[in-house]
Amino acid sequence: MRKYTVLRTWALSLLLSGLLYGCAEDHTDGGVRTVDLQLALNTYAASDDPNASANETAVGSAWVYIFNEHGALENPGRTAVLPGPSGSAADGSGRLNDTWRVTVGRKDIYVLLNAGHLTRGGTAVDLASYNPYSKTELETLMTDPANFTADFPAAGSAGMLMSGKLSTNVTPVASVATVPVERRYARVDLRLRRKADLTGAGVVVKSTTFENRRETAHAFAPATESTGADAVCLNSHGDIALGASTTDYTAVTSFYTLPRTGASKAACLKLAISIDGRDYTLPVYINSGALGGNTANNENLPLDITANKVYKVDVSLDRQSVTVAMAVLEWNEESVNGDIQGSSLVLDSVVFVRAGRETLVPVVTKADSVYVKLSEAAVTAGYSLTDADADGVLGIETAGGKAAIPVTGPAAYPVGTQYGMTVMAGDIRRTAQLRVEGTPVLEVADKVVTFGYAGETKPYQVTSYVDLGDDAGTKIPVAWTAEFSLDEGRTWTALKPAWLTQFTDTNTGSTVPAAFDAQLAAVTGVTTPAPREALQAAAPVSDFDLSMTRSLRNTANCYLVNASGTYTLPLVYGNAVKNGGSNPAAYTSTKSGANVLTGFVNHLGNAISDPYIYNNPGCTPADACLVWQDAEGLVRNVALTADKQSIAFEVPKATIQQGNAIVAVRDAAGAIMWSWHIWVTDYKLGGDLRPVTNFQSVEYYLMPVNLGWCDGPTTVYEGRRVSVRLTQEGSGLSRTFTLDQPGQTIVGFGSNPYYQWGRKDPMLPGVYLGTGTTAVDKSCYTDSDKTGYAFNKTGLTTNAISEYIGNPHCFNTSTTMDELYYNLWSADNTQTVANYDPIVKTVYDPSPVGYCVPQGTVFTGFSYNGASISSGGYGTQINSPYQSAGEFTAVRGFRFYCNRMNGEGVFDPNGGTVFFPATGYRSTGGRLSSYGTDGGYWSVIPVNARLGRSILFNKDRILLANNQDRYTAHSIRPILEQ
Repeated sequence: MRKYTVLRTWALSLLLSGLLYGCAEDHTDGGVRTVDLQLALNTYAASDDPNASANETAVGSAWVYIFNEHGALENPGRTAVLPGPSGSAADGSGRLNDTWRVTVGRKDIYVLLNAGHLTRGGTAVDLASYNPYSKTELETLMTDPANFTADFPAAGSAGMLMSGKLSTNVTPVASVATVPVERRYARVDLRLRRKADLTGAGVVVKSTTFENRRETAHAFAPATESTGADAVCLNSHGDIALGASTTDYTAVTSFYTLPRTGASKAACLKLAISIDGRDYTLPVYINSGALGGNTANNENLPLDITANKVYKVDVSLDRQSVTVAMAVLEWNEESVNGDIQGSSLVLDSVVFVRAGRETLVPVVTKADSVYVKLSEAAVTAGYSLTDADADGVLGIETAGGKAAIPVTGPAAYPVGTQYGMTVMAGDIRRTAQLRVEGTPVLEVADKVVTFGYAGETKPYQVTSYVDLGDDAGTKIPVAWTAEFSLDEGRTWTALKPAWLTQFTDTNTGSTVPAAFDAQLAAVTGVTTPAPREALQAAAPVSDFDLSMTRSLRNTANCYLVNASGTYTLPLVYGNAVKNGGSNPAAYTSTKSGANVLTGFVNHLGNAISDPYIYNNPGCTPADACLVWQDAEGLVRNVALTADKQSIAFEVPKATIQQGNAIVAVRDAAGAIMWSWHIWVTDYKLGGDLRPVTNFQSVEYYLMPVNLGWCDGPTTVYEGRRVSVRLTQEGSGLSRTFTLDQPGQTIVGFGSNPYYQWGRKDPMLPGVYLGTGTTAVDKSCYTDSDKTGYAFNKTGLTTNAISEYIGNPHCFNTSTTMDELYYNLWSADNTQTVANYDPIVKTVYDPSPVGYCVPQGTVFTGFSYNGASISSGGYGTQINSPYQSAGEFTAVRGFRFYCNRMNGEGVFDPNGGTVFFPATGYRSTGGRLSSYGTDGGYWSVIPVNARLGRSILFNKDRILLANNQDRYTAHSIRPILEQ
């Protein structure tokens, strides 16, 4: 018998007892220890069995039932083993294509091979729906092939029914259990030869009928079964002419038969033959009188037919008589010549011998003597046969049907079928493979090696040797090979996945840990835009007036949209309508002076005289349009309402996503009269406000995100892992470990529009290109007939506020901007230093209803003393949980504590945090600058007529009162109006 998997101690006694070897992955579930168990088959292989045909070694299907010590089935729903790509349910080493998680402890394991339907209560039951009533029933199935009568006729093509049982103890270090299986049918081979008096005669066998006298038989060729008292199988094999030789046999036919015991008459092979044209019927009896060199043909000497045997029936024929010689062979026994003399020989197919010491190898035979010779490769490798003659042959007389072959192994570990010995007993010859006995060691340092989604190279360590156990403590490196599984060990292949770009899959072994590199390629991510599930899930609206809050009209230059549908907004200058009435404070200052704009102007340069655009002189709305948007299909169907007093537009559900758009009203000449920022976002206005206390202990309520904020794209990197099984050559010892590349979801850096100081209209955001770190302008979309409204970095150079209004899509490149007014965002401001004067929100303020550009004093709580920090300060001076610049860089921004510090290094985290992303700014020529590294945020107060006041930070510094050219476009973090 060929042993597909050799056990750890390598001794025959351990092999027969079915002990487990190896170190499996150990799990503990709720206090119960479990291991991943594989099953190997101790069965025949065609290469080793001279008598076996392909169907007799095939494992087309397998069914496995694992019972614990309490009689409970541990693998319900996992009894079927699926065939792999080769069509076999076992791999090349004899392991079944599956792994079972079982508890540690005593197990009874049952395996059925090539079984399809069993007979239960007289009914054929598909094994796919079979659940054993009890272990007792399975015990019967293992030994009684009559339960599988539906499978029997298919044995010649679909594979022979095989079964086996293993009772074993699964330990925490068990990984593979070897289950001995046997074929459940017998095979009868019929051969004929002529005797001398038929020399020259034409002898033809026309058909053969197997009369089994009770049990079912089946021919290899198509058969017809009878249903009488005798089970009859007719093999119409066609005419088979006997060869002319009187010494060589002609193969006629073969039958499979179920076991047959206790019959009163011998089974009969009834031949229809023709001799020189004359037909005869010739009975050939499978009888005990034909064994042991005898030649009886007697139906009264019945011979029991048992499973897992080959019955060789050789018939010698003359004109007057028939002689029958028979031998009962194992599948792997070979007759030396054409005659069967009744010899037998029992010998393991793999023989283990000790290094440097004589080992007596037992054999069992009926012959008087056995003769042994080592292969040339075995002799060269250092094996020796005690007392062999000059030709290397050793003859040993048997005693009581037994003999012992003295073999000494080398102090080495040669592995391969070429290292063997040939044993002959009478007319039976067997070849056994030689192996040096020892303790195999195969170790992998890490059970799991983890790789990043971006791909990387990491080492794994393997130790592989055999300890020969001799006095010198010899350890021999043993080669190992790798297999790979992408389905958690259910199927294995020698081909590694393409994304495993470097891996050593075979090595000669080592007695100390040897390091090898495994390289996994980068995972290709799937990138989707900013999350829009909440926007799509929101109930659509119809003709929703964005200015109506709590049943009163409140207007602004920015409106938030949180759902798909159709919307309207009134043609009102900024926040000129408040709580349902006019709000002249938004466009008329109560202050005076050279740096005060007393009457805020419209697109004509005239002072606004009425909140409603169409009530101002020379302002007659003609149409409305989309200026630009930074998400395709975000806003469409922009138009005036029928009364030309509002703008209407649609946000389609199919394309709704986070984004920004500008819509405008125009006059008959096509001049833009005013424009509004539409911010489509899942942020609900007024939600999650952050109460920030400044250094002077004044509290402000900040929006949690920047004005116009859009989350970054989400890139999903799917996880992948490959199980690697290393198998040691010769011993079959295996170890499994995993190369794991866990999945990861990366939410990209978000974006927001930028604003030039004193202007109301957003400038196009910046974003990273793809998943990289190259900053580019965010995509800009316009209506096909208004491409001139795309964001223009250099389209405006002016100090006229009216031209700002008429060109909301243009960045003003004039470095001086208006170079005059201090109160563009707070109507009554005359100051150029941070102060606590009330902010009077103006029609130029870009914030939504109820919010405004913040005072410069808002940010003083971001340091321990209210002053700028020019370098360092992490963990002591910056009011942030960050302890290093690396934390800033990792998230591209600062997270500040909302509560002020109580001294250097004394933080108060109780108020939570507020995040300020480093979204950069637009500088000279509208160029996007410092995206992802710097953050700039305007305050409502200027420094002078040319400079605005902002907070500016990066990983190295925080400037809480930064002087910045007004033309520079910064972010805005609105605060709740006070």
